[in-house]
Amino acid sequence: MTRRTPVVRTALTTAAVLALGALAPTAALAAGKGQPAAGAPIQDVIWGGVVGLLTAGCVLAVGVAHRQGRIRWLSALGDFSARVSGFPAWYALPAAVAGISLLVAVTGFYWDVATHIDNGRDPGPFGNAAHFPILIGLGGIALAGIVAVLLGADRRDAAAVRLRSGWRVPLGGLLVLVCGAFALSGFPLDDVWHRLFG
Repeated sequence: MTRRTPVVRTALTTAAVLALGALAPTAALAAGKGQPAAGAPIQDVIWGGVVGLLTAGCVLAVGVAHRQGRIRWLSALGDFSARVSGFPAWYALPAAVAGISLLVAVTGFYWDVATHIDNGRDPGPFGNAAHFPILIGLGGIALAGIVAVLLGADRRDAAAVRLRSGWRVPLGGLLVLVCGAFALSGFPLDDVWHRLFG
């Protein structure tokens, strides 16, 4: 009997695991039940678009009013968060919004996974109630980034990005905004995927 070196054993083990892994999707497809996924019903797409545009419009209106100094409650809320936490307002309020949003999103995520394990695929982005906390949580993460950008960074923040004269925004808040918007784009992109590929 030939003795194999540790490198050969590792290579053979890796090849065996990869071969079994390649067969797993075939087994999953064979065991699948129900119809393959398709795009969402058009009324879901329309309602989702309307709600998304209205929400974005409201957030934009509040943002413009805050930057023009017509509303003071956002700054007051930021100052309160700063007093309670001991962190600067541009960090404290967005961190609270993001933390709560992540808890809401992860609750929806676990609920959604459990629903899919029990029932298989759903008919669209609003096909089961678990998608709503996910959407709300992801929207809250994007909102946390927007709040950070609106509150702006103070002079102590060396990593701030200058948007224009008198408006410096925290780099982290800008990144949270981009990540939240990207995460929200997953719902319509998922629908496009299923329309194209089933």
